Amino acid sequence: GNVGQQLGSREDEISTFFSRDAGLTWVEVAKGPKIYDLGDHGALMLLVDNNKATNELLYSWNEGEEWSTLQFSDSAFEVENVITEPSGTSQMFIVYGTKGDKGVLVHIDFSSLHQQQCKNIDAAGSADSDYELWSPHESLRGGSCLMGVQMTFTRRKRGVRCYNGYANERRIVNKFCPCTDDDFECDYGYQLSNKQCIRDKD
Repeated sequence: GNVGQQLGSREDEISTFFSRDAGLTWVEVAKGPKIYDLGDHGALMLLVDNNKATNELLYSWNEGEEWSTLQFSDSAFEVENVITEPSGTSQMFIVYGTKGDKGVLVHIDFSSLHQQQCKNIDAAGSADSDYELWSPHESLRGGSCLMGVQMTFTRRKRGVRCYNGYANERRIVNKFCPCTDDDFECDYGYQLSNKQCIRDKD
C-alpha cells in the first residue's frame, strides 16, 4: 500500500505495512511491495522481493521493529512465493520461483535461531512471562464490548527473543456482554425517535 488519498501504482510510491492491532494502525516495515509469510504462530515474519531477481530475504522476530538479512541461495532468481505449512506454526519455509526456464525451490529452517522456548504462558501479562494479553476492543468504543463480546488473546511480547514452539496453543478468553441500545437498530420502514422505533409515514 501507500500513504495518500489514492492507491499508487509506481513502485517508488508503494511500501509494505504491518499492523499489530487488527488493522487499526499501520507501520511501514519495508520500502516497495513484498511477498510475506508468518511462522511460529505469527512470531516470525519473512519478506521477499518479488519485483526483481534476488537471493536474499528479510526476517524479523519482534514484529518488524528490527530486520535481519538472510542469503538463501548462491545465485539470484525470480521469487514467486514464500510459504510455510497452512497453520503457520512452523519455523520452516519454502521459497520457490524460476531462473530462466527452470524452477527453483529452497528450504529454510529457522528452528535453530533461538535456543530458548518462550515461558510462562499461563502467567501472561506478568513480568515473569514472555507473553502479554491483548484485546481488540481496547482501542475501540472506549474499551467496551465489540460486537457483543470482549475477546482477550495471549500473544508473545514483542521484544522477547524466544520461540513459541509447534505445539503452542494460543489462549483466547471470551466474555459475553449484555446488549445495550447501541446494539439495536430500527427495522426497514421505521425510524428512531426519542429512543423508539416509529413507523415511517412515507
